[in-house]
Amino acid sequence: MLKNTLKGQDSKSKSTQVLKIICGTNLGSLILIAVSIVVILGVAKVSESLLGIMSIVGCGFILYLGFSSL
Repeated sequence: MLKNTLKGQDSKSKSTQVLKIICGTNLGSLILIAVSIVVILGVAKVSESLLGIMSIVGCGFILYLGFSSL
């Protein structure tokens, strides 16, 4: 996926783009870890219906990504 995204760029802009992708991915992971810790400690409460809706939306997004990569 990264290879196709960065096709046709020079090496300097490729490395800058890859660094941005890596930083964004790591930041997203850290945010998810922080939210998980807050939920596990009981500071934030998660609605079951909201969690179900988010699960369905997430499944739909993964399905979309799968079909778009074909």
